[in-house]
Amino acid sequence: SLPGQLAWLGCATSPPGTCGQCFTFLSVFSWQRRKGWDILLEAFFREFRSSDNVSLLIKTSLPTFVHGGPPNVTEQVDELIRRRGLQNLSRAPYFIFDDHIPAQAMPHLYRASDAFVLPSRGEGGSARPMLEA
Repeated sequence: SLPGQLAWLGCATSPPGTCGQCFTFLSVFSWQRRKGWDILLEAFFREFRSSDNVSLLIKTSLPTFVHGGPPNVTEQVDELIRRRGLQNLSRAPYFIFDDHIPAQAMPHLYRASDAFVLPSRGEGGSARPMLEA
């Protein structure tokens, strides 16, 4: 799992938005199947390569109410890559982190990105990230 630390995945050496040259997609959601993380990552991996000037930033929160504790995000992403046959693709950089960000700092995260994406399979009574974006 990713307790309180940035997970550097893909091939990038710095987070999106830091170089000012990269087109950055942002998604904000709880790490649950219903939120469509697998749809988003597969689409991103199939569409973009490491040579493209693009990155994906996922700000997530890990559900703690599941049996066995929070999910191991790295293992789940690796499994998705294997299951969908994406191992040999030269993937564009992607970043997944679950650090707490105070509500007053969230506008900075949204402004630092170029496009907001929400691949949800369905929302309940609140689609707060969509409203924030």
